[in-house]
Amino acid sequence: MGQAVATAQQEGLPLDIILASLSNSIAKNYLSKVVANRKLGNKVILTGAVFYNNAVVSAFHKQLRGKHLLF
Repeated sequence: MGQAVATAQQEGLPLDIILASLSNSIAKNYLSKVVANRKLGNKVILTGAVFYNNAVVSAFHKQLRGKHLLF
């Protein structure tokens, strides 16, 4: 991931695009590898320092539409 960020910066991609891409990757990776096939209820509690990042929170909101997210 670090190499991809460095390459994107060298190619001149805007920082907001890079951050959005990273945030979406974090959310998708977590949901596919940690949650996997488990069912989530309507309320989902998200904990940890990563959720101080608004871009990551937004990515989880996008991936978990219809769920009530608690931090």
